[in-house]
Amino acid sequence: MARLMIKVGLISAVMAVAILIPEGASAQTLPPFPAIFSGTVVVGGSPAPAGTKLYGQVGTYRSAPSTIMENGRFVGLVVGPPSSELVGQTVYFIYQGIRANETYRFTGSLLDPQTITINFPALPLTGDEESARLWLMAGAVGLIFLFSGAFLMRRGLSSAR
Repeated sequence: MARLMIKVGLISAVMAVAILIPEGASAQTLPPFPAIFSGTVVVGGSPAPAGTKLYGQVGTYRSAPSTIMENGRFVGLVVGPPSSELVGQTVYFIYQGIRANETYRFTGSLLDPQTITINFPALPLTGDEESARLWLMAGAVGLIFLFSGAFLMRRGLSSAR
């Protein structure tokens, strides 16, 4: 009798688990543990400005941003792709659309915090900076023409006498 009750109990437990697990869940795997980064962002040799954003990217997965604080410091950049297929792939660090010189191999290991310095080359000029540069060049060329014209005009008047 005790054996029968154990068998009935086991069968009931298996059936309860089968009912509670959604269809197709047995084929799914848990996502890997995220990599967590903290450290400093350096852009063109200087600390990144406070308030700017840093991202981590593995394959097509892009993390939520970490906001840069004073002196280029950042904390809690969590790179946690949803699929274990990305374990072993390269983590790229993205700042204002530019990839950093440094990379990291995504391990998916439990509690693998990293403290790093992420270096970016000097960023290209933005539209406003490029416009300012063009205006300065145009102004310089205009001044050259102005002084050249004044010189030639003065020379022309001197030779007319």
